[in-house]
This record gives sequence, C-alpha cells and structure tokens, in this order.
Amino acid sequence: MKAKKKKTTSANSPIKIRFRKLSDGRQSIFLDSTVYNLATGEENKSERHTYKFLGLFLVPESTPFDAQSNKQTLQLVEDMVRQMTEKYSRERLGVISRRASKGNFVDYVSAKKEKAMADGRTDFANALGKMLKRLVEYASSEILFAELDVDFLGGFIDFLKTVEAGHNYPFKTPRKLAGTTIRTLYTYLRLMINHAYKDGLIIRNPTKEFSLQSKLTIEEHERAFLEIPELQAFMRLETKYELEKRAFIFACLCGLRSSDIRQLTWDTFIYTEEGVSVSITMEKTEKPLYLPISANAMKWLPERGSAKGSDPVFPLYYEGLVNRKLKIMTKQLGIDKHITFHCRRHTCATMMLTLGVDLYTVSKLLGHRRVTTTQIYGNIVDKKKREAVNMIPDFM
Repeated sequence: MKAKKKKTTSANSPIKIRFRKLSDGRQSIFLDSTVYNLATGEENKSERHTYKFLGLFLVPESTPFDAQSNKQTLQLVEDMVRQMTEKYSRERLGVISRRASKGNFVDYVSAKKEKAMADGRTDFANALGKMLKRLVEYASSEILFAELDVDFLGGFIDFLKTVEAGHNYPFKTPRKLAGTTIRTLYTYLRLMINHAYKDGLIIRNPTKEFSLQSKLTIEEHERAFLEIPELQAFMRLETKYELEKRAFIFACLCGLRSSDIRQLTWDTFIYTEEGVSVSITMEKTEKPLYLPISANAMKWLPERGSAKGSDPVFPLYYEGLVNRKLKIMTKQLGIDKHITFHCRRHTCATMMLTLGVDLYTVSKLLGHRRVTTTQIYGNIVDKKKREAVNMIPDFM
C-alpha cells in the first residue's frame, strides 16, 4: 500500500510541506518557501524557492503501526512549520525587529554597565564589567543576539572552567576560577539575557532551558564559613581594622551581600515597636528586601557621630582590600580557612540552619529566589552533623 500524502498547510502559509517519492516506496518530506529562506532563517528577498529536507519519511501503510507512525511524523513536521511560521509572522509584524536580532549583545551589556555606573551603582557596573571581560575572551567583541542559545551558554561555562585566575601563594602553582566565581559570572550573564529577552531583542530565552547545575557543581569546601565559636573569636579580637571587622560581623549576623552592605545608609534603618529592620533593593537581583535586624547585629554598627542620614553606614574601600584585612585577622586568630567578605553569607546561612531555623525562612532572609539555592547550605550542615555523630567513640 502506498504512503498517503496529506494536505498539512494552508494556501496562505509562507512555508509549504512537500513530498518526494523514493524508489523504495517511501516519501521524503521537505519544506518549500518563497518568502522565507529555509537555509538561513531570514526573509527571502529574491522570492525564489528555497528548500529544506528534514530527513523524515512517510512509509507505505501496510499495517496499522505504519499508519500511526506516519501520523506522528506528520504531526512533528506540522509543529515545526507552525513554530517557523509564527517566528516569521512576528518578525514581519515587527514584534522582534530584524535589526535588534542582528544587534551586538556586547554593546548591549556595555550600555547597561555605563548606565549603572552613571546611576552610582558601582558594584553592579563592576560586576558586569568582569562578566563582559570573560565573555569577550570566550567569543569576541561582537556577539549577535541570535547566537545566544543553550550551546553558547554551555560553551561559556566550559571556557570559564579552563581560565587561570592567578597563582596559589606561595607555591606559584596555577589556580583556576573558583566554582563560586563561575556561578557569579553566569548569574550576571543570565540577568543580561533576561533583560534582552524582555526588551524583545531575542526570540527565545536560552537560560530557561539551560541547567548550570549539570555543567558545574560547586564543592562544599569552596563555601568557606565560620562556625559559631570562630565567629565569637572574631568578636573578641582586638584589631586596628575595626570598621572592616564590624562590617563583617554585622553581615554575618544578617546575611546581606557586600553590594547591599555598601548601599546601607543611616536612613535605611526602620525603627518600630517590633524592632529594627532595613528595606533595600538588592543590588544583585534588583528585588526589594525587607529584612529584620537583630539587636545583636545592631551592636556592631559603627558610631554614627555627625554622619548624615544619606551617608553610608560602612564606608568600605574596594572588596579586595577588605579581604586582605580579613586574611590578616583570620591569621591572628589561627583560623585555617580562606575567609573572604563573601563568606559572611555562608556563615549566616549555616549558623541559622545549625540553630534549627527552617530552610524556607533562611532562604527568605538571604533573599534567595529559590529554596534550592539555600539547600546547598543545608547539605553542608547535614555533613557536619554526620561528622559529629561519627566522632562518638565505641564504648563497647
């Protein structure tokens, strides 16, 4: 029995489904269009026929199984044509401008960076600059919006895993980018792609289909944190770096990011009968956060003196200098951990989970959009618990 041809597209459709009979009785399915270049995916200005062979076939319907197989194949092709037609229609209607789809993503991010800098959002602008530097190293200074797909994202992560970030002191051995750094760089790339999607510059958002976890697993040892006795030792430490010490301890007790600590002003604090809280827009996520501040954390604010309400609470220098001072303090205490200013969030999260605060509450206090992000800290606490019970000696 011959394979049956079926009419699957309307007369007005810019893409037609065609069939070519083969010598073995099968029919090869291909697409035909005069207004849409099926090879390049762009508008066909020459109005000549362009073809796309799909590698799909209708088979002679000798059995019910053959008929069902042909039905499924045609459905697949119809869905493909429908998607291509919708894309073509959107472009013709100007919903997605052709100029934008061919635009330079690097220029787009650079403009966002310059605007952030002009608005005084220095930390955010610097973070975009670091991401942009690695992006250009990976691809080039010209990245079309049309190039942004799942494969592009996967390749970027693979590239970051090969980047040398310097040398381990004092051994001078090459050091790769930490997993946390790679995750941070991807976070800002994803943010920019999301903005481009909302601005109508890309048709499909690849970040919705890309799984960073499948490409990158952050080892628990990379999430250094202070345990409660170590944090208490920090509190008792006498040091000339009093401002950095107070900022670090305050952050450990409330979990704010460094960018959010820097934007804290004396006017940020809200005093009510229930206690003290801060209301800020998180620099990283651009989401509002209403965070209660404990009385214990408030003790670590510096003296206000004659500071105005709009003055920063912690007028810190750049984070690299703060980290060097933290390294000195850590060494004074004899703590053999790589503690940086970012570790205050790890410290806050693990401390609250250790003290029995539930995962959902911790995620909200840290401003995480997904509980799965906070679960990483839960895994660390579980590991510490296992280590603790395994320390109990065998009394038999």
